[in-house]
Amino acid sequence: MGKKEPERLDGILEKIIKEIEKRKEKTLNKKEVYELLEKEVLPGISRHIKFGELKRKKITIGVDNPSWLFELKFRKQEIMRTLNKFLGKEKIQQVKLRLL
Repeated sequence: MGKKEPERLDGILEKIIKEIEKRKEKTLNKKEVYELLEKEVLPGISRHIKFGELKRKKITIGVDNPSWLFELKFRKQEIMRTLNKFLGKEKIQQVKLRLL
């Protein structure tokens, strides 16, 4: 067996950081996203909405009133932009709204 050459520290750190970022992408925490939505994106209307699925870069939001559904349809882009800003990447690419 040959002796292994020492590896540069910056290369090791870069590999570790990439692995951590990969794991973060895989584990998009549903609870954290919903809390963020309630606090930052949709404050004051949390009693009118119910969060459904969060998968494959799509979030589903149920609304109890047609007027709120109408309002949120106009705010889809804002919801996605704000969520992605807080999450650091484009993890949410679609907002699906439905009447409860």
